[in-house]
Amino acid sequence: MRAHLGVETQRQWSDRAIARTTPVLMGLFSWIALAAHSLQQESPITQRTAAW
Repeated sequence: MRAHLGVETQRQWSDRAIARTTPVLMGLFSWIALAAHSLQQESPITQRTAAW
């Protein structure tokens, strides 16, 4: 997951906390990607050319 999505190593956390957090982060990323894909199918998302 670190190589593909750039998830950083959770330093100074317990091993149990890391074991819980990493799958949750992957699930959250997957859910957001699927939601964005679904919204894109309904109505195209326009990209901004400038932030202001």
